[in-house]
Amino acid sequence: MKPVIVTTTEHLPKLDWIYDGLVKGESLPPLANGLPALLYRGEREPYPMTVSSMDRFYHAAKNNMPVYHELDELTAFVMSQPFPEKRLKGREAGAYAQHYGLPTQIFDFTSSAKIAMNFAANRSYHKNTALGGHIAILEVDKALKAGCIVEDLRGHKYAKRAGLQQAFGVIYVGFKVSDIYDLKDPEIIKEIGLTWIPYQHFEDDEIFLKQIGADKDILSTDGDPFAGLAQEFVDEFVKRKGKFSKKAATMIANNIPVVGGRQISENISLWSKSS
Repeated sequence: MKPVIVTTTEHLPKLDWIYDGLVKGESLPPLANGLPALLYRGEREPYPMTVSSMDRFYHAAKNNMPVYHELDELTAFVMSQPFPEKRLKGREAGAYAQHYGLPTQIFDFTSSAKIAMNFAANRSYHKNTALGGHIAILEVDKALKAGCIVEDLRGHKYAKRAGLQQAFGVIYVGFKVSDIYDLKDPEIIKEIGLTWIPYQHFEDDEIFLKQIGADKDILSTDGDPFAGLAQEFVDEFVKRKGKFSKKAATMIANNIPVVGGRQISENISLWSKSS
């Protein structure tokens, strides 16, 4: 069943009630392959769709399809290229690159209830933007049986932010006529064992995060050796395949961490065609 779009908070649970249930889920024994039984995703607002970063780029570029095709070519490159310097296989390298901002068809999940709460809770600087949001619970065994690919991003000692977020990347490999994969599509929900729980925000969710020890900054890339992975991938793509249009280069540069003393404007210049 498609999740409720939150237009009123009446009768909806709050995050503390949901959190107690997620913690119980964390205690389930892992699958035979070592993966967690459940994965989670927190969405701070009641988004009517949950699509991949690549599909979000599609919507952003829908009035300029050549730009989307440029981004799609970058995605194909990222998902197929190993990264020997960091000892990453092709799809694994792509999953990490997605985590650090490059557009792919991978969906972000976490094995940690606290991390899901961190992403779901309102902050003081945007607490008026939504009444509530959604928490997703994914049954990993069912998702695997449906053909999904689950990449565990927790283990690499140099991927600091991915480790902090207890991050996983999930690839849905079904076929849809639209080629847009929406995790709120009722067919996909049923197929991969996904549950969406609508919730209402506290007046100050930040207090709740502090209470459960989930208030740390998990988005920073400071001191993260993998922070430059996305930028390195784009550099390599440009070296092998050629430069992007300025619009595509701008979309990419504004979405990934900048490292090595470079500026966003410099990356746009380095990755753009001269005309």
